[in-house]
Amino acid sequence: WLDSLRLVWGNPQGVTGADALRFQWPAIGQGWEAGLLAFTRSRILGVDAYPGGDYALVQEVLSLPNTSIAIIAGSSDRIVPPSAARDVAERFSSQIRFVQLEGRGHDPFEEDEDEFVRVVEAFLEEEDGQDLD
Repeated sequence: WLDSLRLVWGNPQGVTGADALRFQWPAIGQGWEAGLLAFTRSRILGVDAYPGGDYALVQEVLSLPNTSIAIIAGSSDRIVPPSAARDVAERFSSQIRFVQLEGRGHDPFEEDEDEFVRVVEAFLEEEDGQDLD
């Protein structure tokens, strides 16, 4: 687990044993392997699990009442390149906010929790037009 996290985090030296342990817990939950296999199969075969594909799913989510989307990507993400995440945001230009966190990898919400929370709070304040405090 530790080695795997070091491959996807923006700062591999920042990964601790506690981080690895936190990522192990979902793997012991019942049924986790079915979701992992479905995701892997969809990526290998190029088949989306959602009818119409990822863009159709995003469009459906955006059509829900009181719904906004923010994509928060790490600049050093080696799993989903920031350019791919930015492309999704640009496709729905005015409807999705894109934020890139410099030096972060695939798990920016784990790599620097405080930074991630600040970005989410700023997004929510912007959406609501009010202060969260």
